[in-house]
Amino acid sequence: MAKKSIPDLVKAQVAAIIERFNQEVGQQYMAKYVPRYRGNHLYLDRVDFMGNQRIRTLARASTGTCY
Repeated sequence: MAKKSIPDLVKAQVAAIIERFNQEVGQQYMAKYVPRYRGNHLYLDRVDFMGNQRIRTLARASTGTCY
C-alpha cells in the first residue's frame, strides 16, 4: 500500500499562503514561517533572531480535511 502524503497542489497552496503572510506580517515581528513536511504531516516552523522554533503540527485526516 502506498504511503499517503500531502498532495503537491496543496503544498504549493500552503507555500503561497505562508509566503504572503511572511511578506505582510512577518517583517514587523522580525520572523518568518517555514513549512516542513513528513508523510501526511505539515510542520510549521518559525525562524527569527533566536533561531528555529517548532510551533505547530498539522495533520491531514483520512477524510481529506485538515485540522
